[in-house]
Amino acid sequence: MSTPPLSCPNCRSAFVSWRTERVGDVLCDSLSCETCGTLCAQEDWDLPLDPTGPGFCRNCSGKRRGPICSRCGLSAQDDAQVHLELLELTGAKDLLSGSALAAKKGRRLLALKLATAAVYDSPAPGVARLLRISLLQDLDLLQAALFECQSWVRGPGENDPHAWSLLGELQIACGKRGLGLQALEQALELQPDDAQVRGRYASHLFDDQRYAQAREQALLVLSSKDSVASTLGLGVAASYAQRLKGQRDQAAVEDLLEDLGHWVQRDATLSAIQAWLFNQKGAQREAQDALRQAHKLDPKHPLVGELEDLVGIKRWSWFGW
Repeated sequence: MSTPPLSCPNCRSAFVSWRTERVGDVLCDSLSCETCGTLCAQEDWDLPLDPTGPGFCRNCSGKRRGPICSRCGLSAQDDAQVHLELLELTGAKDLLSGSALAAKKGRRLLALKLATAAVYDSPAPGVARLLRISLLQDLDLLQAALFECQSWVRGPGENDPHAWSLLGELQIACGKRGLGLQALEQALELQPDDAQVRGRYASHLFDDQRYAQAREQALLVLSSKDSVASTLGLGVAASYAQRLKGQRDQAAVEDLLEDLGHWVQRDATLSAIQAWLFNQKGAQREAQDALRQAHKLDPKHPLVGELEDLVGIKRWSWFGW
């Protein structure tokens, strides 16, 4: 197994970098010079795309018949030796670290092979599986990632909320929205306090026009202390409020904003809709205060421009208020 060059053989530049690309129908890890563009090295490996499991080859994911792989012909001993040699290419001490390092350097096919071997041979097979699935996603091999995740939850990941949440996202990405939502529900059943999964679940519910459920889940997300999840929850709440405003459902808007409490002042859309609501109720001063808050959060928000005349604030006068 040859070692790739450390510099460009054409211009001698040391600025060479890896990237994974498709050459015809084949995925390759390519090493190119950043100075002159010369292709310095190219690697195309047997890719293990089928789900991992007992009795399968690490090298190509073929089924073993006795000691020999029915697909690539490697014995179990040769399979192990190949991956030790692949690990040496990274300079890392273990398969998981080698996979992460290869991915960081742009050698995603090498990373995939090492992550696959780590599912079998590392002390953290769950972490290795997460890395393997992530790499399959990065390579736009969504079906392979989905099948791997399905295999995981049917086996050692049966009670792993991370496995179920990842399965849900993959199913949705593959167009299986109903199954995806069910998988996310299973993840939340196993780990109810995972606000980020709940935030994504709320967003998917909204996309499926299940607005009442999306509203309920968004409010639960906002009751957590997770700032990343709160951004998701606020996004869902703002989209729902905008929809209600479009329907001119004043009572529903008022009910939602009341439930959101202090969160309204943290989002430009919600603050602007609060201004609209106050204006509908004839509370002009409160409407102006709410619109000022929306303008402070996002001066270019479309609702700010739409409502400024309505609530009696002129564009030229913002800095004077």
